[in-house]
Amino acid sequence: MCGIAGIILKQADGLDLPEKITSMSEAIQHRGPDGEGFILATEQAVQPYANARQKFSRTDLNYIPKEELPVTPGDLKLAFAHRRLSIIDLSDTGHQPMCNAPGTHWIVFNGEIYNYIELREELKNLGHTFISQSDTEVILASYMQWGTECVKRFNGMWAFCIYDTQKHICFASRDRLGVKPFYYVNTDGFFAFASEQKAFIKSRLLPFRINKKALHDYLINDLLENEISNFFEGVNELFPGNNLIYDLQTRTIQTQQYYHLKEHVSLKNDHLSEKELVDKISETFENSVRLRMRSDVEVGTCLSGGIDSSALAVTMSEITPQPLHCFTAVFRNEVFNEEYFADKVANQIQANYHKTQPLLPDFEKEIDTLIYSQDIPIWSTSTYAQYKVMELAKQNNIKVVLDGQGADELFAGYHHQFPGLLCFT
Repeated sequence: MCGIAGIILKQADGLDLPEKITSMSEAIQHRGPDGEGFILATEQAVQPYANARQKFSRTDLNYIPKEELPVTPGDLKLAFAHRRLSIIDLSDTGHQPMCNAPGTHWIVFNGEIYNYIELREELKNLGHTFISQSDTEVILASYMQWGTECVKRFNGMWAFCIYDTQKHICFASRDRLGVKPFYYVNTDGFFAFASEQKAFIKSRLLPFRINKKALHDYLINDLLENEISNFFEGVNELFPGNNLIYDLQTRTIQTQQYYHLKEHVSLKNDHLSEKELVDKISETFENSVRLRMRSDVEVGTCLSGGIDSSALAVTMSEITPQPLHCFTAVFRNEVFNEEYFADKVANQIQANYHKTQPLLPDFEKEIDTLIYSQDIPIWSTSTYAQYKVMELAKQNNIKVVLDGQGADELFAGYHHQFPGLLCFT
């Protein structure tokens, strides 16, 4: 998880761009403790900056900062900020904001492109050269090769924004299912984006006002983030599977949906036998896990005891040579507690097994921190259980965990789904 933010001025309205972008970065610093970077741009040039705490060894790279903030606002028109959680290419060459060799395209990126190795080889064959081992540089090269269509080639989760100085646009995109967040604000004076809504409020780009319709939908209709407008008045969300282009010359926004789930739903596998279906699912699942374990840091997993997380843990244990770190929330003395099943899986794979027990007194103490971290209201206390699991992973120095979502529903992992399963067998 990294954090991204940006501001583009539409007019010289006295907004202190360096101060605002620094405040936005501070608001999301928990997303990226491993590094921080900025760019500030005028009509003529783009300059990278850093804070005084950060030191670099690769000063030969054009995107590595050689100057420190703060600077005077001057005639600046654009600012980007990035908070880095180092996962792939832990060196200075993975620093962001990153640019291409001529310095014409700059990117801030949150997420991971799992097929970046294959894409990099394809791009090399097309004449592109690379100086890093990062997936960030692959995104930049992909955009330069295929334009906005590049996102259709990505297998991963992402939210990014590219400043294209040649076309005078900012191209932003969010992954197909919206794993990574992207919020934006568009006023008469500026366009801004960030990984979290609080960045706009804490930087005082927007006043603190609640969107009453969103609040009504949440409290009365049990709906959350069902519209572009969000809980803070003036904050919009880029929907999953969508691109956004901000034109710096016309000061207009265009959004376009590049992914349509219904186009990928078909009955083409209906003729397959049960064994053929099992083999196909197994191969697809294992390949998916292998791709997601590409990392320059150790990868762990959440283990609930259900079908999805159990399959994930066992598959990961077969791929990785070292014992797998598994993290589990347990609910002892409660009617619903999957600890027994999680124990079985953890013992079978000889995992480094860690448990946490969320309790009501702790929930009452930490609910404010939970909501602040979540950045949106919560639907149930299960969010707190996941919060404690992630806290446990951090305590054990694991930056990346894989987590299964949806497979229990797909593979009848709940008791109440057994009758339906029997009807189809």
